[in-house]
Amino acid sequence: GFDLAGNPSPLSALVSTIYDATLPALTIAYSPPPPVGVGTVNIVLTSSKALAATLVLTIQPLGAASPAMLNLTNVALNTWQSSINVPAGVLSGAATVLVGAQDQVGNVFDGTPAGPQLVFDATPPAARITTLPPVPIQTTNSTNATVSLVLTKPAGPGTMPTLSFTPPVGASVTVAVGGSGGNWS
Repeated sequence: GFDLAGNPSPLSALVSTIYDATLPALTIAYSPPPPVGVGTVNIVLTSSKALAATLVLTIQPLGAASPAMLNLTNVALNTWQSSINVPAGVLSGAATVLVGAQDQVGNVFDGTPAGPQLVFDATPPAARITTLPPVPIQTTNSTNATVSLVLTKPAGPGTMPTLSFTPPVGASVTVAVGGSGGNWS
């Protein structure tokens, strides 16, 4: 600076600072992966940088009147986890997941984390069974029948529907099925 007579002041001491305007990036993961059915879902949140405090996580299922805030536990560096119990009465569909976080220099993240969208699917598949020959089928003598099973939703990975036949007399008989997805016979 200069005074009124034009005399310059000496230079001040050099001051260094680091400017950080980068928001923390948050990523979410679910186990099992979506779509999720009735039962426990484990949630892991990770941050790209250290945070000033525990973050806030809310989940609002489709049709719910308000979001639920989950308790988070810090399990590793910049990593938190929680879990939710998906009840049988939850509406199937996408949930709204929001996270609030602030890093150590004051940058605020407020929104949806990166990662898969949380989708609830609490509706079980329905089945339609048809036979050839068509019903009624006589069971007093040995009769070969072809049974077709069509599901409204594909069977889950690694699962297979099970069928059994209970004749008017005798024990229940397991009916072996083959197929994939929603079509079995």
